[in-house]
Amino acid sequence: TATINVNAEPNEVPVADAGSNQTIQIPHDGDPNTTDITVNLDGSGSFDADDDDITYDWSGEGESTSENYGLNFDGNDYVQIQNNSNLNIVGDITISGWVKPSQFGGTQTIFTNDDKWYFYLSNETLRFEKHGGGAVNCGNCLELDTWAHITAVREGSIAKLYLNGNEVASGTISGNFGNISYGYYIGRHGHDDWGYYNGGIDEVSYWNRALNQNEIQALMDNSLAGDEAGLVTYYDFNSGFGNTVNDLNSNGNDGTINGATWVELEEAK
Repeated sequence: TATINVNAEPNEVPVADAGSNQTIQIPHDGDPNTTDITVNLDGSGSFDADDDDITYDWSGEGESTSENYGLNFDGNDYVQIQNNSNLNIVGDITISGWVKPSQFGGTQTIFTNDDKWYFYLSNETLRFEKHGGGAVNCGNCLELDTWAHITAVREGSIAKLYLNGNEVASGTISGNFGNISYGYYIGRHGHDDWGYYNGGIDEVSYWNRALNQNEIQALMDNSLAGDEAGLVTYYDFNSGFGNTVNDLNSNGNDGTINGATWVELEEAK
């Protein structure tokens, strides 16, 4: 019978301390699709008496950032869309978007094909007007600091205004709109540097046909795919960065931002 005595040093229990809880932000880096992140765990409080390697398993919960943005105009800002043949809409047309005026007073142009038609506020009156004659008006339609969905439709010689999907005014606009010359603007009267708008704007679309009320109500409640029949330009403003509003229609009518600022939209419209 043999007896073997084995003396074994106990393995010391390692102490792992990765540091305090970490807050991780996904960088934008000018690309809304960027998802790479860097997690810095200093491990300064970790040690193992036996000099064994210490490995960490990391898990966490993420909170996604908003993808709902709009543009805010402070009375000295605008977006310019350059001339493009597909924007040369001389007959039936629909112009639509969400607005949140922050003040009334004077002429504040929301959307325009400069020197051809204007969709604007004249004091507290919402007005769609053909350059040179013909208009449709809605007095006291909008409230300050309140989002509203506005749409101007011209079909033949009949022009209509819709507020939050409901028809609120009609009038007569005869004859074709003139051919595009200075381009489209958002937030300013046009190339002549006046009639600036104050407030928020979101979800803008231009169409080369007259939408009916059901289509306008659907437009108000849903984002567009970008390939709808008659859709010429669509801005959802959801990039939230940079100096360009991207046209999500294939026509490529991107707009250049001049001074307007991106805002994250937290409240429901």
